[in-house]
Amino acid sequence: MLDLIKTFQGHNNYVIDLLFSPDNTKLVSAGMDAKINLWDINSWELLNTLKSHKNSVNSLSLSRDGKILASSSTDKNVKIWDFPDGKIIRTLTGHKKTVSTIQISPDSSYVVSGSYDGKVKLWKLNSGEEILSLNAFERNVSSVAFSPDGTVLATAGLSESLYLWDVPSGKLIKEIPGHDMVISSIAFSPDSQFIVTCDYSSLKIRNFEDLEQFRSIEIKNGYSHSLAFSPDGKTIALTLDHQIQIIDILKAEIIETVNLKPKGIYGVAFSQDGKLLAIGSADKNIRIWSIS
Repeated sequence: MLDLIKTFQGHNNYVIDLLFSPDNTKLVSAGMDAKINLWDINSWELLNTLKSHKNSVNSLSLSRDGKILASSSTDKNVKIWDFPDGKIIRTLTGHKKTVSTIQISPDSSYVVSGSYDGKVKLWKLNSGEEILSLNAFERNVSSVAFSPDGTVLATAGLSESLYLWDVPSGKLIKEIPGHDMVISSIAFSPDSQFIVTCDYSSLKIRNFEDLEQFRSIEIKNGYSHSLAFSPDGKTIALTLDHQIQIIDILKAEIIETVNLKPKGIYGVAFSQDGKLLAIGSADKNIRIWSIS
């Protein structure tokens, strides 16, 4: 069960994305105000604000050791930060439009970015060298995700199909149709057993070993914005315009629904111990739930 324990203003504009640090001591949030904020998860006090982007920060990713933060922005840039002190390590340029989504590979060898220019770029994290640029979609890459072992890259964009690519060769492994609308979000379960994709009308759960078979959950209460797996891989949190849904992955059933007034619930993240759920929304606030 979810119990709301804290609501606080996180940014001066929409809160777009957020995540918990691997050591479970900090919450990191990204906003349309071009800021990245670091929060102490015990006091919820603001620890630091990272400023370098010139426009909305759309996506965040932390390396597994918690030492490197990557961010992407409407300013067309990707930035690599020393975490948590906030020193800029480098800025990656090359996209022609908004960089909407980003992720660091599990072994911290690469960072992948997806842009509204339709390209997916793979960079070496330690040097910033661009090693691959995929003309993945006509435009609007919406989501990228590495498999937990880092050998497969999943991408979604202006298409009803999911695309899987070999890392680091960039060879297309498989195109997977099955959605009726453009896919907005992708997530792998921590144990690699499942890959979940979501469009604006349905969520599909696939066994990663048998990608052709899936279970589907209809979305009825607004557009979906983002999804996240719990650390134990048993549940998914899905955000909609006015709602959070908690989904049992094995049963493919919605087990809890929380209705909220603010329209536009964007980022969602579980704490590393699975005891907290954080969301960011268009009302500039961050909300924290305890999970029991």
